[in-house]
Amino acid sequence: MKQKLKKVLLTKEVRAAIFLSFIAIFLFGSIIVLDRIYDREVIVIPDDDTDDEDVVVIPEEKLKLPFKVNGKIETYFFEENDPLDKRKKSIINTKGVLIPSQGVDYSYNNQKFDVIAAFSGQVIDVKTDDDFGYIVKIQGENDLVARYSSLSEVSVKKGDEVKQGDVIGKAGESKAKPKLNNHLHFELLKGGKHINPTKYLNKNIKEIG
Repeated sequence: MKQKLKKVLLTKEVRAAIFLSFIAIFLFGSIIVLDRIYDREVIVIPDDDTDDEDVVVIPEEKLKLPFKVNGKIETYFFEENDPLDKRKKSIINTKGVLIPSQGVDYSYNNQKFDVIAAFSGQVIDVKTDDDFGYIVKIQGENDLVARYSSLSEVSVKKGDEVKQGDVIGKAGESKAKPKLNNHLHFELLKGGKHINPTKYLNKNIKEIG
C-alpha cells in the first residue's frame, strides 16, 4: 500500500516540476520577445483623415466700395440700355466736350474723405494730372485694375502691395469736373476694358468679367 502511495506522490511531484518548467520557459521567452519589441524603432504614420488639425479657410475676396463713408453717386457709368434720366447723369462735360463716363463719381457732403482699396493688389502706377489730380492704379487678381482719380493726396507708391480696405489717399477736386467739388472718380477695368463697378459690387473677384 505504501509503495503505491509513493508512486502516486512521485507522479504528482513530477507533474508539478514539469508544469513549473513550462511556466519558467514561457516567462523567459516572453521577456525575450518583449525586450526585442521595445528595442525596435516605432514609426508613427499620421492619418491624413485626422480631424484634430485646424483647417484654415481663407474667404474669397469680393469687390467693395472704395470708401467707408456714406457717399453718393454724382456720375454713373455710361450704359446704353439705362433709362434716359440715368444716362444724362453718365455724360461728362470736359472742356465743352461731352463724353460717356467710364467710371463712377462719388461725393460725401462736399468733404474730403479717405479712399480705400476696393480689392487687394499691387500699385502699378501713381501720377498727377493737371485735370484729374492724383491718380492711383492697382492691379488685382483676375486681370482686374482699379483706377482712382481726383485725389488730393496719396498714401501709396508704385510697387506697394495693398490689402482690401487699406487707405490709398483722399478724395479732392479736379479741373475736369469743377462742379463736383470734392469727389472720387473710380474706374474698374477687366483685361484693359472698362466695366461698370456698381454692377459687380460684392461679387467674387475671381468671377468678375
